[in-house]
Amino acid sequence: MKLTEAKLKQLIKEVVEERAIEDFVSRTKEEFQLDDLSLYLRKPEPHHPMTSLYLSNIRVNQPGQGDGSKALKSIIQFAKDNSLAITLIPTPEDGSSVERLRSWYESHGFEDWYRDGPYGEEDEERQHTKYMVKQAKNLTF
Repeated sequence: MKLTEAKLKQLIKEVVEERAIEDFVSRTKEEFQLDDLSLYLRKPEPHHPMTSLYLSNIRVNQPGQGDGSKALKSIIQFAKDNSLAITLIPTPEDGSSVERLRSWYESHGFEDWYRDGPYGEEDEERQHTKYMVKQAKNLTF
């Protein structure tokens, strides 16, 4: 396969973006003493039609101390600085309710994201896996 200059530039851009995210995750985990932070660049696909930062996990060492909120604010700023939306599926790991976790994300400006397709708002059985989105400034979807 022959690489065109445009394709090569795109590949380099993707590697740089992924490396920047990895560095950010590492710094954020250390700064806020997080047990885990999973954040990656998600490319468009049929049921996820935009490039976004996908937040799959944020776990604090000591819940209730504000470290999760501080880390999330830092993630939001990183996304804004890079003109990226943040998407996630609120899935509690500690036995707390989905509603409580959704409420926490809503308090940080996340909104329900009703997508077209088999897992959209009409699918009552999958309500707990509904996406949430925090749109980057000046982006529309």
